[in-house]
Amino acid sequence: MTTRSASIALAAVTLFAACRATERDASVQAAKRDTTFGAAGAAPDSPRAVVPSATARCGMPEPLQCADRAYLAFFEHTAASLVPGYRLPSEPDSKYAWRLFDSFVYQTRDDSDSTKAPYWTKGDVNNDGTSDFAYILIRVTDGAKALFAFMSRGDRYAVVALEEAFEDEMGLATQQRGSFTTAAGEGYGRPSPDEPAVVHVEKHAIAFFLFEGASSLFVWDGRAQRFLRVWLSD
Repeated sequence: MTTRSASIALAAVTLFAACRATERDASVQAAKRDTTFGAAGAAPDSPRAVVPSATARCGMPEPLQCADRAYLAFFEHTAASLVPGYRLPSEPDSKYAWRLFDSFVYQTRDDSDSTKAPYWTKGDVNNDGTSDFAYILIRVTDGAKALFAFMSRGDRYAVVALEEAFEDEMGLATQQRGSFTTAAGEGYGRPSPDEPAVVHVEKHAIAFFLFEGASSLFVWDGRAQRFLRVWLSD
């Protein structure tokens, strides 16, 4: 195992040595972000993409599950080079919801309907036939959390910052295709082009939520080549 592989594996393993806790911070930030490909600034596309199979053999420390191997491998081989100032979550980052190992927190589901850890998910978000990935990562300098999407571009990936500098231990899951009434459509605000009453998911979308709290969907707009974020009622 290389030094780089060992360091990433260690970060993953140390996360799961944390003891359980039941406290949870119920606040959520709703700051709007530029969610186009341009939001990645000067960050280059990834090297040639490595998209591992989600059916790899298990051998993960609890509470990680079989599906989580694909996320660790994708981060090591593709995503890490696009966000050099960020790392995977580790034990000190898990103080509230992420410590509830034996709960629904570790039963979030991705595009294959596999249960997984709460801080990553995947699906064909831009409907090009290749898996896109989303991660909640930790900023190395100060421990702040950020949500990134890694969007396929042929045989490479581009990074899009979806939410930055938040503190809550949020969850990620993959929303399957369908039409969904938004918070604006339920009467919590006035519908607009950026907050439609109903949002349509062609194949997959990124669900980003506070456990037992506020939730939103990041839906890819193919025409505008950007994400539309919509809020759902609690």
